[in-house]
Amino acid sequence: MYRQIIIPDSSSYLLELPASFIGREIEIIAFEIDKATTEEIHNKYNRQELEKYFYKCRFDVKNLKLSRDEANER
Repeated sequence: MYRQIIIPDSSSYLLELPASFIGREIEIIAFEIDKATTEEIHNKYNRQELEKYFYKCRFDVKNLKLSRDEANER
């Protein structure tokens, strides 16, 4: 996925796509972003706070054994 947020200064825009998109079917969507919502999200969560939060949620999966049969038991 490739996402770019811009503020256009004219009615046309030249979009440069990643090389991995060449020859593939892609979808391009343009819609207006609600400025209040965007600022609210940026003000409410900053990167350091999110890193601290998710650091607390970590758990070790090295010795975790998963069995497809057990997962499908009823």
